[in-house]
Formats: sequence, structure tokens, C-alpha cells
Amino acid sequence: MKQFIIAIVSILIIVSFVVVLLTERQTRQEEQILKTDLQYTSILIAESLKDVIEPYYPNASSESIKQIAQQFIDKEKAKGIVIYDSKNEITLKSLEFPSGFPDYKTIAIKAMRQNKNTDEFIQYNNKNLYLLAIPLHSEFASSSNRISGALITIQDASYIDTILQDVWKDNMMHLAIYSLIISLTLILMTHWIFSRPIIYLVELIKKARIGKIDQNSLSFNGHFIFQPLIN
Repeated sequence: MKQFIIAIVSILIIVSFVVVLLTERQTRQEEQILKTDLQYTSILIAESLKDVIEPYYPNASSESIKQIAQQFIDKEKAKGIVIYDSKNEITLKSLEFPSGFPDYKTIAIKAMRQNKNTDEFIQYNNKNLYLLAIPLHSEFASSSNRISGALITIQDASYIDTILQDVWKDNMMHLAIYSLIISLTLILMTHWIFSRPIIYLVELIKKARIGKIDQNSLSFNGHFIFQPLIN
């Protein structure tokens, strides 16, 4: 009985290990897909907003740009928008921009210096956010590459963690169900294929000792495992 329990536990451990490895691989692939999709969506939003703002920046009033930004936030369901000028100072924060949000100059400076889109995932108030910074250009800018600032869009990326947690929950629930099915199957197989024939064999040996064995007793009632013993 002890060996049987060890065998079942060993099988369940192996199955659990395989499921955990497959789940880990699945979540990594799912995370990559979700992040890529978020990045693509953010670029579309930022480029569209850039096309609207860039012709008027930095000459337009911050209030008019803020209204334009708010329209995009409402339409695209972005978390917030912030604009840095060429002196690395914030010139605009959207109405939905989180209060007390850290001054992330690094990503804005990097986008302006490299003159290309820059992005990163950060944590703020225990929430994952995705920041995308794209350089703004103006023909009136003093720099040689005509960079007048950087536009940063902020997207809520916490839904990615929620989806990945759901994947783990679903797979662990399936593992529990599969473990129960495997355990019951092994128990039933052991009982019908091994336990009953062994019990019958013990009874047969007892009858043989007292001389009460007959030809009918040697039939094993169809237990094929021990049938070769009497042939």
C-alpha cells in the first residue's frame, strides 16, 4: 500500500511539473503578445495625436492643446498624456494624468536625444503602466534636428497581469481536476487488476493448505494475470 501511494504521488508530481512548465511558457507567450498589441495601439494613438499637436506646438496655448489631448484620451481610453519641451520641462499634463505622478524625464530626454520613439513599462501605485515617448518637431525649433519636445502617452497595462493570473488559475484548476481523475483511475485499476486477483490467490493458497482445492478453484474467475500459473 505504501509503494502504491508513493507511485501515485510520484505520478502527480511529474504531471504537476509538466503543467507548471507549460503554463509558464504559455504565460510568457501570452504576455509578449499582449505587450506587443499594447505597444502597437499606443504608437497609433501617439502618432495620431502628434499629427494634430505638432503643427501648433509650441506656439499654441497649453489650454487648446490640453483640449485636443483630452479628446484623444476620451476617444482612445488612454490613461493620460504629458508633453515635455526641449528644456526637459513639463508644459502640459492631461486632465486624467495621475496626480502625484513621478517626473519621468528620462524617457522624454531619451526620445529627444535619439530622435525616435522610446517606451517602457513602469509601476505606479501598484499598477503597471506603459509609457511611450515620441519626439515632437517644429520648424521654429533651435536644434538642428528641429526637436521641440516630447509627447508621452500613458496606458494602463494592469490588465495584462489580470489575464496572466487568469491563465494560471485556469491551468491550476485543470491540474486539480486531472490529478483527481488520474488518482481515481489508478486506484480503480489497481483494485480490479491487481488487488482482487491477489486476494483470490491468497484464498486459493489457504484452500490448498487444508486440501480443499478443486479444479473449479483453479479457474481464477477470469483473472488473466495469474492464469499462466495454473497452465
